[in-house]
Amino acid sequence: MKILLSIMAIYSLSFNVVIANEKINILLFSKVAEGGFVHQSIPKGIDLIKTISEFQGWDIDVAYDSDAFTTSNLQKYDVVIFMNTAGDILDQNQQSAFKGYINSGGGFVGTHAASTTEYNWPWYGQLVGAYFDRHPPGVNMAKVTIENYNHPANKYILEPGMMDGDEYVLGTIPEEWYEFQTNPRDVEGMTILLNVDERTYEGAQMGPDHPIAWAHEFDGGRAFYTTLGHDAPDSHFDHPFMVSHLVSGIEWAAGDRMVENGLIVDLDADKGLTLEDNGRATKWKNQISDFIAQDFISRDEGRDEAGSGRPTLKENVGAINGHNSLVFEKQELVNMEEDAFDHLTTGSGYTWFALITAYTQSDGLKDVNMFIGNLRNGGMYDGIWGGVEDNNRFWLGTRTGATFGRFNGNNPKVDGPVLKEGQYYIVAGRMGAGTDKVNIDLFVGDETIIRSTEVAVNIHGNASRMAIGQERDAIEHPGAESIDGEIARVLIYDRPLTETEMKIMFKLLNAKYFGFK
Repeated sequence: MKILLSIMAIYSLSFNVVIANEKINILLFSKVAEGGFVHQSIPKGIDLIKTISEFQGWDIDVAYDSDAFTTSNLQKYDVVIFMNTAGDILDQNQQSAFKGYINSGGGFVGTHAASTTEYNWPWYGQLVGAYFDRHPPGVNMAKVTIENYNHPANKYILEPGMMDGDEYVLGTIPEEWYEFQTNPRDVEGMTILLNVDERTYEGAQMGPDHPIAWAHEFDGGRAFYTTLGHDAPDSHFDHPFMVSHLVSGIEWAAGDRMVENGLIVDLDADKGLTLEDNGRATKWKNQISDFIAQDFISRDEGRDEAGSGRPTLKENVGAINGHNSLVFEKQELVNMEEDAFDHLTTGSGYTWFALITAYTQSDGLKDVNMFIGNLRNGGMYDGIWGGVEDNNRFWLGTRTGATFGRFNGNNPKVDGPVLKEGQYYIVAGRMGAGTDKVNIDLFVGDETIIRSTEVAVNIHGNASRMAIGQERDAIEHPGAESIDGEIARVLIYDRPLTETEMKIMFKLLNAKYFGFK
């Protein structure tokens, strides 16, 4: 408890307000292989990261066992921190899972002895930036300077105490000054953050250019490393500047965060599924817990065969970086909240994203094979819809309910490209906010608007229940207007995202599912 109170006091000295306003999911990992050096500072480091996470509103899990390194588990985290790890600690399968995580846009943070880890795995050495070589005996006081002061990974570093010529000086710090087998400055794309001045302590051999903290984008993800964190007389985890140093590094390694403002639905095939009968899904839970629409459930009304409305889980799909998808073959999952989504078409606007692949479309209503929709049963059929034609041409629309008619001025059809059968795509639709005329935009793969159509908003519209794998809760002819294909992710916002936000979301989703930088 004394340690924790001390850390909290340090934190309050460093910042008077919470720095970040977006949640980061962290796996804090600390394992030392047999024969490796166990740093006594590890508990303090873990307590500090926990306390920072509490103040920042981040979620953190602590693992001391390599069993945490599976593809499915790592997918839950934005950043994996190696806290003074040492030696060969991951087997071949765990290495593969961790590499896949980085390839999918994951973040890495390493402290001190993380550079003494996995010497027999060259890819890890490239991720960290350099392997440890030696250090002078004991702990030595030395001058530390700041380089690339404006880099985001130095964002919260404390103001330099003084200028020494043209150098920013962080201060004189006690540390076990690691030297490295190679100079990380020589790595293409590397940004050096902190340096130690070898002239200010005894026994140094690395040379006048001696980086001690750095950051780089690597193999689809981001990596931040600091040599700080040894068992100094007072561990660096007790020093206020370490809060600045770690928060900056963790935020940067986490990369672009998902846009959260206005997000009302997040259906992710990696989580939130209730399964029965060999992977048939009866429920898909919304990951946004504070929105009224929570469970999307299977529906048997109108079907000849009980349970035939359930999609099937497809696990570890290689084409989307080992993530899961749900196979819909004229099936649907419906949220039963009648009025939860009415506002999308009556003024708030919307943005939705879906990760899908289309199969050969089976018989049904011509060119209506939908993967998302909340059209009303009967009346003017107002609501939103997105799907493919019989030849898999992607299209979307908003039916305003002002007049009847499948495709007219009040119910426009926005056409996109023909999707290749079996290929996975990130597609999106967006409707502007307002009560006059707004645009409906169609996207495939990135933030470029492929097609845009104007529509007049009907503030008296009254849409219905949201369906996934279908255009509506069509109990009178279930499956007749449903897609044959897979759905791995659905995100719905109750506002139009900006161009910058669209770019962020496509970048994040492409990195997660396809490994694009």
